[in-house]
Amino acid sequence: MYNEGILISIDPGDFGALTVFKDSKRIKTIDFDIIEYLKIFKEYKKGVIAIETVNPFPGRINQFGSLKESIGEIKGLAKSTGDFLIINEGLGPSQWKRPYGLVKPKDEKWKEYEEKTRTINKCKELYPDIDIPFIRTVHHKDGTTTDYYKDGRADSCMIGDFVLNYYSPKPSKKSNKSSKKSSKKKSKK
Repeated sequence: MYNEGILISIDPGDFGALTVFKDSKRIKTIDFDIIEYLKIFKEYKKGVIAIETVNPFPGRINQFGSLKESIGEIKGLAKSTGDFLIINEGLGPSQWKRPYGLVKPKDEKWKEYEEKTRTINKCKELYPDIDIPFIRTVHHKDGTTTDYYKDGRADSCMIGDFVLNYYSPKPSKKSNKSSKKSSKKKSKK
């Protein structure tokens, strides 16, 4: 958990967003714009950047490649403009959504976009001042409708909230191996 200083949380998709927290308080949320991200990195210069972990989607390998490219650009800009700790492990959607009850149970059927709507609603509950603009309404053949919003804003905000309240990094495999080796050396002496 990180609750002092600057935390910048990012949903890296094309419709993603970035949220800045200072001392656990949300300062601003902006839509994906690499130039604006650069300005923010230059403005704050030091802190933690939490980027959502992405995994390949079945049948959508091009989208996965695009997301990985965006993450690489974001990391490169952050490293070149300041002294940031960048975390990108353990921040997959199912990990950061779980504590808020936003992961669809396997035995339930949710309508298309319901998970995103629940995330937006939870975000508005925790951060009532956040602006999540409406994009469009889609009319389905069965007579139902789905409203679409800029959900990247909610995602980046909730990723930040997760890091502030629940995130605990796992020790790296390297540090585990070196500590085991050093404990073996000590026991032999």
